[in-house]
Amino acid sequence: MVKQLRDISKIKEAQFAFWAALAIIGLLFVESIVSLYGIYGETGRFLHDHHTPDRDLYFYQVKVLIAEKHLVSSGFALMMAIVDFMRLREKNNYIKLLEKYENKPEGEEVPAAEKKEN
Repeated sequence: MVKQLRDISKIKEAQFAFWAALAIIGLLFVESIVSLYGIYGETGRFLHDHHTPDRDLYFYQVKVLIAEKHLVSSGFALMMAIVDFMRLREKNNYIKLLEKYENKPEGEEVPAAEKKEN
């Protein structure tokens, strides 16, 4: 399965799709930060106005919770995309090293620099 993923990762369209998905997740993360910052900017209006109806305060709290939920979920998605990319890169390096050793003739000695990598 890892070899199939490695073959897929060499396709230009798959690389473009991965980078596009990563860019979209990154933009969603930035957008959630901006919206949360804008919502927190409204805090002064509610703190200084003592005649604010409870209904408005309730909707403000709901907006804050929704913005925080979007921030956490987009941050988690961004982190997991980066972790998945790093894991696939490590597995790709492992497969390259494994193929290099499988293709060596029986009598060849392994260089000292490659022994240290293991």
